[in-house]
Amino acid sequence: PSQPDSNQTASGEPGAVQYKDRSGLPAIWHWSPHQFRRFFAVLYFYRYEGASIEVLNHHLRHFSLEMTRIYVTQDAEGRAMWTDVAWGYNGYIARAVAAGERSYAGAAGGRLKRAAQRIADVLRRNLRVATPERVGAALALMMQKQGMVLTPKPWVDCTCPATAAAAGKAACRRASGAGPEAFGPDFAFAGPTTCANCFHAAMGRHKQASTDAELTHLRVAAEARPRRSTLFGELEEARVVLLEDVRETRYARASPLERPASGQEEIR
Repeated sequence: PSQPDSNQTASGEPGAVQYKDRSGLPAIWHWSPHQFRRFFAVLYFYRYEGASIEVLNHHLRHFSLEMTRIYVTQDAEGRAMWTDVAWGYNGYIARAVAAGERSYAGAAGGRLKRAAQRIADVLRRNLRVATPERVGAALALMMQKQGMVLTPKPWVDCTCPATAAAAGKAACRRASGAGPEAFGPDFAFAGPTTCANCFHAAMGRHKQASTDAELTHLRVAAEARPRRSTLFGELEEARVVLLEDVRETRYARASPLERPASGQEEIR
């Protein structure tokens, strides 16, 4: 390995890690604090249910959201880490859907549940066993083949891949007025009311807290005396109506798999 620079921990100092490389030979990993900063950024985004690029941007003290997006994917190592964690999140959600532990509504949520149910029924019929691990693994593989990558947002799990075809069906792209050259989603134009009718949206009850918090804030603001009968007050009241509709038609109707996979072998 190369000699550590001023930002690295020398092999003889506490913190250096000895490991075996792919050929089985012992090696020393000279880690730097910056690696852990990026590691935190990736894991935060895919391991915390309430994660958002805006909050991550604040934690990293970046000046723009685009800087944060580039930060976690700016080199091969960062992209590999991001991809690995992203597929891990896919597997986690796939298993949760298969086990009936995740309630979803929305177009993509319905597709995930239907696919999981088909897989579980086939496994029960052919093997008489449909564990969450088996069904989840098969569902995750199906998602991978379809290029479906779940991006967790505070109000939704977005399944939109970074392709032009997917962008053509994305509600946020329609809202932004993007042309045919657009790829994937544009979260700057996304939100509960935009995603509610999106082809790529999986809206679960575990995401409702974000919308409830916005509703509480808007109701208090709309009822404040200075805002009554003003343009801002009317806009806030209209936003409340839209969000209440999303809560009633999406979050409240989210449901788990009807016949979830179990951890027990089914004997007939």
